[in-house]
Amino acid sequence: MRQYVYTCCRCGKEARVPIENDDPPLGWARVTYERVRALDDNKQFEQTTLTTHACEDCAVEALAFLEKPAKTIDDAFDHGGS
Repeated sequence: MRQYVYTCCRCGKEARVPIENDDPPLGWARVTYERVRALDDNKQFEQTTLTTHACEDCAVEALAFLEKPAKTIDDAFDHGGS
């Protein structure tokens, strides 16, 4: 049987769901980061979208990290987002 494998971005926990269902497992969070930036001529834009997942145990921490911005991005990752 084909399955999707989801991996938590914080703890590395894995979960599998049947291929018919492309939603993360119940209780897991889908975290999407989007960035849009202008190209040199300011008439065209480039969009980058990154998606990751957090397990049911880490989803609350991932949300807290996103809601509480760090002073710098290096501080956020060096201290686990706290």
